[in-house]
Amino acid sequence: MTTRCATCNKKIQRKPSQIKKTAHSFCCKDCKNEFQRTVIAIPCAWCGQQTYKSPSQQTTRNFCRQDCRLKWLGENNIETLNLPGHSAGHKAPHLTRLNRLRNPAGSLYQNDKSVDSTIYRRIAEKSIGRKLKSSEVVHHINGDRTDNRIANLQVMSKREHHKLHMKIAVERFRGGDY
Repeated sequence: MTTRCATCNKKIQRKPSQIKKTAHSFCCKDCKNEFQRTVIAIPCAWCGQQTYKSPSQQTTRNFCRQDCRLKWLGENNIETLNLPGHSAGHKAPHLTRLNRLRNPAGSLYQNDKSVDSTIYRRIAEKSIGRKLKSSEVVHHINGDRTDNRIANLQVMSKREHHKLHMKIAVERFRGGDY
Protein backbone atom coordinates (compact mmCIF):
# COMPACT_ATOMS: atom_id res chain seq x y z
CA MET A 1 0.00 0.00 0.00
CA THR A 2 1.36 3.47 -0.84
CA THR A 3 1.43 6.25 1.78
CA ARG A 4 3.51 9.36 2.40
CA CYS A 5 6.20 10.14 4.97
CA ALA A 6 4.81 12.45 7.66
CA THR A 7 7.98 14.58 7.62
CA CYS A 8 9.28 14.86 4.05
CA ASN A 9 6.09 13.82 2.20
CA LYS A 10 8.02 11.20 0.18
CA LYS A 11 5.98 8.25 -1.21
CA ILE A 12 6.65 5.02 0.69
CA GLN A 13 5.29 1.47 0.62
CA ARG A 14 3.80 0.05 3.83
CA LYS A 15 1.70 -2.98 4.70
CA PRO A 16 -1.92 -2.21 5.66
CA SER A 17 -1.24 -3.61 9.15
CA GLN A 18 1.64 -1.11 9.62
CA ILE A 19 -0.56 1.79 8.57
CA LYS A 20 -3.30 0.72 11.02
CA LYS A 21 -0.80 0.52 13.91
CA THR A 22 0.41 4.11 13.79
CA ALA A 23 -1.08 7.45 12.84
CA HIS A 24 2.10 8.52 11.00
CA SER A 25 4.47 6.70 8.68
CA PHE A 26 8.09 7.63 8.05
CA CYS A 27 10.57 6.80 5.29
CA CYS A 28 13.58 6.69 7.63
CA LYS A 29 14.66 7.03 11.24
CA ASP A 30 15.85 10.60 10.70
CA CYS A 31 12.39 11.67 9.49
CA LYS A 32 10.77 10.00 12.51
CA ASN A 33 13.19 11.72 14.91
CA GLU A 34 12.65 15.08 13.26
CA PHE A 35 8.88 14.65 13.44
CA GLN A 36 9.08 13.85 17.17
CA ARG A 37 11.33 16.86 17.75
CA THR A 38 8.59 19.46 17.54
CA VAL A 39 9.87 21.41 20.49
CA ILE A 40 9.68 24.96 21.72
CA ALA A 41 12.65 26.96 23.00
CA ILE A 42 11.96 28.18 26.56
CA PRO A 43 14.22 29.78 29.17
CA CYS A 44 15.42 27.86 32.23
CA ALA A 45 13.70 29.16 35.39
CA TRP A 46 17.05 29.23 37.23
CA CYS A 47 19.82 30.26 34.83
CA GLY A 48 17.81 31.60 31.89
CA GLN A 49 19.61 29.38 29.36
CA GLN A 50 17.45 28.27 26.41
CA THR A 51 16.14 24.73 26.72
CA TYR A 52 13.96 22.80 24.30
CA LYS A 53 10.89 20.89 25.39
CA SER A 54 7.86 19.47 23.67
CA PRO A 55 4.53 20.98 24.73
CA SER A 56 3.67 17.86 26.76
CA GLN A 57 6.88 18.20 28.82
CA GLN A 58 6.46 21.86 29.71
CA THR A 59 5.50 22.83 33.24
CA THR A 60 5.00 26.14 35.04
CA ARG A 61 8.76 26.21 35.74
CA ASN A 62 11.12 24.61 33.23
CA PHE A 63 14.77 23.85 33.86
CA CYS A 64 17.65 23.07 31.51
CA ARG A 65 19.31 20.59 33.90
CA GLN A 66 18.56 18.78 37.15
CA ASP A 67 21.11 20.83 39.10
CA CYS A 68 19.29 24.05 38.07
CA ARG A 69 16.04 22.54 39.35
CA LEU A 70 17.64 21.55 42.66
CA LYS A 71 19.20 25.00 43.12
CA TRP A 72 15.84 26.63 42.46
CA LEU A 73 14.10 24.29 44.91
CA GLY A 74 16.75 24.95 47.56
CA GLU A 75 16.28 28.68 47.34
CA ASN A 76 12.53 28.94 46.76
CA ASN A 77 11.04 26.14 48.81
CA ILE A 78 12.77 26.78 52.14
CA GLU A 79 9.80 28.84 53.33
CA THR A 80 7.20 26.26 52.26
CA LEU A 81 9.05 23.08 53.27
CA ASN A 82 10.36 24.18 56.67
CA LEU A 83 7.19 25.44 58.27
CA PRO A 84 7.28 26.03 62.04
CA GLY A 85 6.03 22.98 63.93
CA HIS A 86 7.05 20.47 61.26
CA SER A 87 9.57 17.82 62.15
CA ALA A 88 12.80 17.52 60.21
CA GLY A 89 11.62 14.21 58.76
CA HIS A 90 8.64 13.36 56.61
CA LYS A 91 5.98 13.56 59.34
CA ALA A 92 4.01 16.71 59.93
CA PRO A 93 2.36 17.11 63.36
CA HIS A 94 -1.06 17.65 61.85
CA LEU A 95 -0.83 14.29 60.05
CA THR A 96 0.08 12.49 63.27
CA ARG A 97 -2.95 14.05 65.01
CA LEU A 98 -5.16 13.19 62.05
CA ASN A 99 -3.99 9.56 62.04
CA ARG A 100 -4.72 9.26 65.76
CA LEU A 101 -8.21 10.67 65.25
CA ARG A 102 -8.95 8.39 62.31
CA ASN A 103 -7.52 5.26 63.95
CA PRO A 104 -7.92 5.45 67.71
CA ALA A 105 -7.31 1.71 68.03
CA GLY A 106 -3.79 2.19 66.65
CA SER A 107 -2.28 3.51 69.87
CA LEU A 108 -2.50 1.55 73.07
CA TYR A 109 -1.55 4.36 75.38
CA GLN A 110 -0.98 8.08 75.31
CA ASN A 111 2.63 9.06 74.86
CA ASP A 112 3.50 10.24 78.35
CA LYS A 113 6.49 12.59 78.18
CA SER A 114 7.04 12.20 81.91
CA VAL A 115 7.96 8.49 81.51
CA ASP A 116 11.72 8.09 81.24
CA SER A 117 12.46 5.34 78.70
CA THR A 118 16.00 4.82 79.99
CA ILE A 119 14.70 3.51 83.34
CA TYR A 120 12.93 0.44 82.02
CA ARG A 121 15.72 -0.21 79.50
CA ARG A 122 18.24 -0.27 82.39
CA ILE A 123 15.97 -2.59 84.42
CA ALA A 124 15.64 -4.96 81.42
CA GLU A 125 19.42 -4.90 80.81
CA LYS A 126 20.08 -5.77 84.45
CA SER A 127 17.52 -8.58 84.21
CA ILE A 128 19.02 -10.22 81.09
CA GLY A 129 22.62 -9.49 82.11
CA ARG A 130 23.73 -7.55 79.02
CA LYS A 131 23.26 -4.25 77.20
CA LEU A 132 20.27 -4.03 74.87
CA LYS A 133 21.00 -3.81 71.16
CA SER A 134 19.78 -0.75 69.27
CA SER A 135 17.39 -3.06 67.40
CA GLU A 136 15.76 -4.24 70.64
CA VAL A 137 12.93 -2.60 72.54
CA VAL A 138 11.33 -3.18 75.92
CA HIS A 139 7.63 -4.02 75.82
CA HIS A 140 5.36 -3.43 78.81
CA ILE A 141 3.11 -6.50 78.90
CA ASN A 142 0.20 -4.81 80.69
CA GLY A 143 0.53 -1.59 78.62
CA ASP A 144 1.36 0.57 81.65
CA ARG A 145 4.70 2.27 80.94
CA THR A 146 5.05 3.29 84.57
CA ASP A 147 4.93 -0.37 85.75
CA ASN A 148 8.61 -1.34 85.52
CA ARG A 149 8.46 -4.68 87.34
CA ILE A 150 10.65 -7.33 85.70
CA ALA A 151 7.57 -9.54 85.30
CA ASN A 152 5.93 -6.77 83.21
CA LEU A 153 8.92 -6.16 80.89
CA GLN A 154 9.68 -8.17 77.77
CA VAL A 155 12.68 -7.61 75.46
CA MET A 156 11.93 -8.07 71.75
CA SER A 157 13.00 -6.82 68.34
CA LYS A 158 11.43 -3.67 66.92
CA ARG A 159 9.74 -5.74 64.23
CA GLU A 160 8.21 -8.17 66.75
CA HIS A 161 7.09 -5.23 68.89
CA HIS A 162 5.40 -3.53 65.95
CA LYS A 163 3.65 -6.76 64.92
CA LEU A 164 2.44 -7.31 68.50
CA HIS A 165 1.00 -3.79 68.74
CA MET A 166 -0.68 -4.13 65.34
CA LYS A 167 -2.25 -7.43 66.45
CA ILE A 168 -3.51 -5.82 69.68
CA ALA A 169 -4.83 -2.79 67.76
CA VAL A 170 -6.71 -5.01 65.29
CA GLU A 171 -8.23 -7.02 68.14
CA ARG A 172 -9.31 -3.81 69.88
CA PHE A 173 -10.75 -2.43 66.65
CA ARG A 174 -12.75 -5.59 65.93
CA GLY A 175 -14.05 -5.69 69.46
CA GLY A 176 -15.05 -2.02 69.34
CA ASP A 177 -12.89 -1.49 72.43
CA TYR A 178 -11.43 1.93 71.63
